[in-house]
Amino acid sequence: MKRKRIGLLTTFPEGIYAQRIMEGVFAQCRAYDYDVFVFTPLVQVVHYFRDYLNGELNIFKLINFDMLDGVIVDTSTLTEDHIPWVAAKLLEQLKKSCKKPVISVDLAFGDYPIVNTDDAATMAAITAHVLDHHGCKNIYYLSGYYGHEVAEERLRGFTQELEKRNIPVEQDKIFYGDFWYTGGETLADRIVSGEIKLPEAIICASDHLAIGLANRLMKHGIRIPDDVIVTGHDATAEAMLNHLTVTTHVPETGRSAAEAVNRIRALIEPDAELLPAAQSAVNGLICGDSCGCGTDKEYLHEILSSALVHNYQNLTNADTQDQVDLGRLNMSYMFESITEKPSVHEALYGIMYNSYLLRPYRNFWLCLREDWLDTDHPFTDGYPEVMRNVLHAVPQNTVVLGQTQHCGDSPMYNFETKLLIPDFPENREKPSVFYFSPVHFQDNMLGYAVLECDLAQKHKIGSVYHLWIRNVSNALEMKRLHERGERAAQSSAEQAE
Repeated sequence: MKRKRIGLLTTFPEGIYAQRIMEGVFAQCRAYDYDVFVFTPLVQVVHYFRDYLNGELNIFKLINFDMLDGVIVDTSTLTEDHIPWVAAKLLEQLKKSCKKPVISVDLAFGDYPIVNTDDAATMAAITAHVLDHHGCKNIYYLSGYYGHEVAEERLRGFTQELEKRNIPVEQDKIFYGDFWYTGGETLADRIVSGEIKLPEAIICASDHLAIGLANRLMKHGIRIPDDVIVTGHDATAEAMLNHLTVTTHVPETGRSAAEAVNRIRALIEPDAELLPAAQSAVNGLICGDSCGCGTDKEYLHEILSSALVHNYQNLTNADTQDQVDLGRLNMSYMFESITEKPSVHEALYGIMYNSYLLRPYRNFWLCLREDWLDTDHPFTDGYPEVMRNVLHAVPQNTVVLGQTQHCGDSPMYNFETKLLIPDFPENREKPSVFYFSPVHFQDNMLGYAVLECDLAQKHKIGSVYHLWIRNVSNALEMKRLHERGERAAQSSAEQAE
């Protein structure tokens, strides 16, 4: 029997929020033996280069909802920094074309059902830590945007913890920011100027608020945590990589994403068992130097390990061979090795060769439009009815039943775009995640890429995959320009004759 397929619509998958959404969705789908189709632009919706952003967002127009059994929308990344138009366009698309169950996570998406993360509980835990462990009484709270659903939920956790202890909630000690460094810096400036008195502690609704606040206060000689304690929320990498590590808390975003899968399962398999969401591998309060408890060394090591570029690797180590790493991508000179190829076929083979940089994976497909070499007629809206699978790669150390790799720009590899994946691998013992990402130059759509991975593997697509796909897209554009130059030179020669 064919596996159920859950679609996940998100953006900027290397971001911590999208990573947690994927972790929760993947874990729950693995428990139910469901496949996951992730459709994602590789950049944020606040990306400053509008043409490039449009090229990235085009991937949403590829979705064939008939191929899916349910859809989960990561609304937070789609509306980052109060950008409304991306989510609005996607909402219009779903209302028109999707007849399957749709669940939103954390923020409203039209009138579709929503699963909310219990940010009130995690903020209450931070507040309890400041009250009980540090004995603070005079506490400020720095919130996100006024009226924002997540900001108000976190503020509610703070106020409820005070009320539970019969501590008055003083409105003049609650300030609003923007979830970003700037909001923290603004409050710090008001304190430094003497407009606002320095409290014993400031609890912030996000790590970035806390970092902006703490760094600006320290710049003006205010000692943290000696003079004032500062805490954040979200357990971002920045909180641990800051000069002063920030005490923070891991939100239960993954659990909310898993609950979204449960909501869909209840609709598509009403008689099936619903399993509780598993606890995230990293959870709870993460201490830093900003409260005086000292840095959580285990979490710091995890962040540093994933953030560092490893320039000197032990390539004979089996674990290293399947390690997604920026250092290895950098040392591969992938872009140069592809662009120096004299022909289209050799360039495609160069891309296939460099697919080792994506390991571990199960399959990789590169699908381009038939006329991708045509530089005179850009394609900027959607995808044609027929695509060409110019490359299918499998790991060299993996034998996949019934799967053979190929490389070639030939009509024999054409397939109907609505199928999404040519020769979809149905006979698999375990479920997979299929990442769909755009291949484009500026807003000109060249095609899309599909990476199939084991749902259980630790690493999801991130900055390495993002840069790898950029290398591919830019190399293909250079090959297009080269082919145009060759045709122009040939035409000039013919006219001269």
